[in-house]
Amino acid sequence: MPKFCNHQVTVTALGLALRNQEAVYVSMVGAKGSVKSIWAGLVMNTKSAVTYAPGWEYRNFKAASGTKQFWAALPRANSHHLVVRTLDKSLVLLTDPEAAAWALASDRAARQQRLAARLPEAHQALAAFLEAFEFEYQGEPARLPVLPHWAPVIWDYAAQHAAAGAAGFGIWDLETYGDCLGAFWLNPTYPWANTIQDLIKDGKLVW
Repeated sequence: MPKFCNHQVTVTALGLALRNQEAVYVSMVGAKGSVKSIWAGLVMNTKSAVTYAPGWEYRNFKAASGTKQFWAALPRANSHHLVVRTLDKSLVLLTDPEAAAWALASDRAARQQRLAARLPEAHQALAAFLEAFEFEYQGEPARLPVLPHWAPVIWDYAAQHAAAGAAGFGIWDLETYGDCLGAFWLNPTYPWANTIQDLIKDGKLVW
């Protein structure tokens, strides 16, 4: 079973999602004191605070800024479940408790199939993100109208086409392990308004 470790303790690792060596999602189980130790190492900004996950990620990683803790005591066990995740609206997480047990290479196909079945949830999250997205139109703030059936088309385009300049891709597929089937970062600097307008002009988005 994968583990989260620091220089003092080890706990059972259930899930992990990383963006540039920053953990945007961490799920673990262990004795309360040990879990607190891992949490402290994730948020401490010192060289001596080391957190890594043998079997998943051997490099040191830290918690992303803005992460929150969610604790649950496990019944009839001297253990606690801790989930640490960012509440950034640009992050889309797809989790499945069953996937925490899929640790073998032979389980890869099952993970991919389960993720594919859950992608419509990610498309819905993109639609909600875009509907709340503000851009400037003729000097005034405006919002993007997004029809539900547009989301998969916009998703595929933004994931495969980088914008000019520093914006890069619109959707980044993050490193995920365990019960985190998929994690995606929606790039707020991507030219979403221009992209939707171009897709409409090209006939790829229809009313």
